[in-house]
Amino acid sequence: MSIKDLQKSHDEDKEFSALSNTSRRNFLIGSGGLVVGLTLPFNKLAFASGGGAKESQQVNAWVEISPSGVVTIASPNAEMGQGTMTAMPLILAEELDADWSKVIVKQVGPTSKEYGNPFFGGIIHTVGSLTTAALFDKVRLAGAQARLFLLERAAAHWKVSVSQLQTESGYVKHNTSNKSISYGKLVSFSREGDKIPTVKKTDLKKSSDYKLIGKNIPRVDVPAKVDGTAEYGMDVVVPGMVHASIIRAPMHGATVKSFQNDNKGEMAKAINLIKLPFGLAVLGKDLELVLNARKNIEVKWNLPKTGRKYDSDSALKEYSRISEDKNISGVTWWQPFFPKSAKGKKGYLQSALSDPKLKKLSATYQTEHVYHGQLEPMNATALVDKSGKKAEIWAPTQAVSVTTFAAAGILKTSPQSIKVNTTFLGGGFGRRAQVDYIVDAVVLSKITKKPVKVVWTREDDVGGGGFRANSAMHLEAAFDPKGKIEAWAHRTVSESPLKFYAPNLLGKNGEDILVMSGSEQLQYNISAQSADHVIQDNGTRLAAWRGIGHGQNKFASECFMDEIAVSLKLDPAKFRVNAANNPRTRAVLERVIKMSGWGKKRNGVGQGIAYSDYNGSHSAGVAEISLDRKTGRIKVEKFFIAIDAGLAVLPNNVIAQIEGSVIYGISAALTEKITHKKGVVEQSNFHDYEVMRMSEVPEVSVEIIQGADRPSSVGELGLPAVGPAISNALFQLTGKRARSLPMDEDAIKELIKV
Repeated sequence: MSIKDLQKSHDEDKEFSALSNTSRRNFLIGSGGLVVGLTLPFNKLAFASGGGAKESQQVNAWVEISPSGVVTIASPNAEMGQGTMTAMPLILAEELDADWSKVIVKQVGPTSKEYGNPFFGGIIHTVGSLTTAALFDKVRLAGAQARLFLLERAAAHWKVSVSQLQTESGYVKHNTSNKSISYGKLVSFSREGDKIPTVKKTDLKKSSDYKLIGKNIPRVDVPAKVDGTAEYGMDVVVPGMVHASIIRAPMHGATVKSFQNDNKGEMAKAINLIKLPFGLAVLGKDLELVLNARKNIEVKWNLPKTGRKYDSDSALKEYSRISEDKNISGVTWWQPFFPKSAKGKKGYLQSALSDPKLKKLSATYQTEHVYHGQLEPMNATALVDKSGKKAEIWAPTQAVSVTTFAAAGILKTSPQSIKVNTTFLGGGFGRRAQVDYIVDAVVLSKITKKPVKVVWTREDDVGGGGFRANSAMHLEAAFDPKGKIEAWAHRTVSESPLKFYAPNLLGKNGEDILVMSGSEQLQYNISAQSADHVIQDNGTRLAAWRGIGHGQNKFASECFMDEIAVSLKLDPAKFRVNAANNPRTRAVLERVIKMSGWGKKRNGVGQGIAYSDYNGSHSAGVAEISLDRKTGRIKVEKFFIAIDAGLAVLPNNVIAQIEGSVIYGISAALTEKITHKKGVVEQSNFHDYEVMRMSEVPEVSVEIIQGADRPSSVGELGLPAVGPAISNALFQLTGKRARSLPMDEDAIKELIKV
């Protein structure tokens, strides 16, 4: 995936055109239920004699309507607290004009290509806050087609024109006679040969007619989470299953050399040990037994050459040196030149950076490895059948399709032979987009021929999971005395997460979106700019992390914007407003300036501002901080953030997501870091990997600007602006510039010491 993919706006006309060119789609009518799909090649089906049955049984891609009027809507994406299980069905129900009180949301597995996310090549993948944005039109079309079908069914029943009918809350009404008929009654009139009408652009509702979208509808997943009936991965119980925990290699690429089992007596008899390429599995009847047994097992390792000398502190220093060396070339991520402009001609960037008439500035920023910190331990349960060619999996996973493909690969079978049951997720943040923990369960079930539940301890995951790549970023800019930026160069030095765990997703020249997204400065008026990535290889376990590249790149670029403003003696907030090149960027900046009372001096409190875009969304944040100069502890007193994420489907849920991502960002900015010595992670659990405690959470004020008629990304949006806003506030408070994350106590004491 490249930056061009990120910039592509959704082409509605193409989707409508494709739908119109498929002739007329057949509905699947069976057992009295109406089932809608959009892209599967539907054929006419045999129907029950007598024109329909009394019960709804059959479920297809998106919608089932029962004769009782209950509407079941499929939700294929992972629910990890972000509200997807409510938002997506709500969008469909809006177009269907369903009675929301009679809507049932059903979590489904990878049973249909129809559920695929077009942003990810059609697979089911819940990452990057791209679910609602990517599937918005698809589910609207599904609802609209079902609605039109019901209208045509009612028109045939009453022998009137469709133009005389309307739908409302689960009923079709005849405008003249005021007659009405329920959706349930209509689907009981099953007739062979009925087809879904072709959907035209004009068939979709105008946003002004929405009755559900934009309202604060209660989330469907909350009641079960409150009363304890919600099923997470840790809750799964399969008859006859055994539990497993794996003593994992201390670094990527290490293998088991030998092991000594000091368990005696009944304990020794109660466990089974299985040597794997990446560790030693301990299996037993329950998890407590397994965890106690592993304490008495010592494993010696064959360590790989790559990785065992890795020292993250030394690596960051080297990364910084490389980032500042112009003789070292990297992979070009972003280099927009505009031929029609004299200033856009190739070569202008370098000439501007060396122009003596322009002011110059450069700075280098650093970010450490960070851990995901998801609450629920990594876990998965798998049952491979006796043939070894079929499997059923229960997992809290963001990567449903990838899970299917991985399991099929292990068993050397077809993806159709794999059934995935997606449970609720106790946090994801990109960690559950990997499938290593699921692979564990499938492999062990295949070996033991029993259902196996694998649980990673916190220590397993902190030491052997996957982290955001640490990085050094060197920025250069040339600008005139009034602040017009003529040239901007952004260079990042880091390892490549995609090269580590998903090389097939790299760009054609090795571009890694997980590192470089957000390094492009599309929101500001800059004559010429470039961004490149110098890729390192230290054999470190890496993964996607919340906000992907925006977290580290916006830290660097938004701190750098402040530095430019300060060098020109300009107000940092006004400087950004004047530099903004589109009204949505300007709007969120102006809103947060107003929200925060920007510029009002408060004793002992510093203010800092930062902006971030993310996949078509915009945010601007202001941090208010205080500082304990004795301890070096930064306290965020308040954080204000204005967002424009397009259409807010569930406004309260949008606010909750932004609050969560802001808190997540504060924690990462102030305390969180993973360090390596001789290739081994030094942290092990939350006692030495410090995350924000509830008592430290500041007041977070969120305001939404409804900026478009379709939604864009939300969940990642709050995070990128947090780190730079805090750093910029620290400068206002102390006159010292923090160019490294995290801004922990030791770093700040060193920074501000006299």
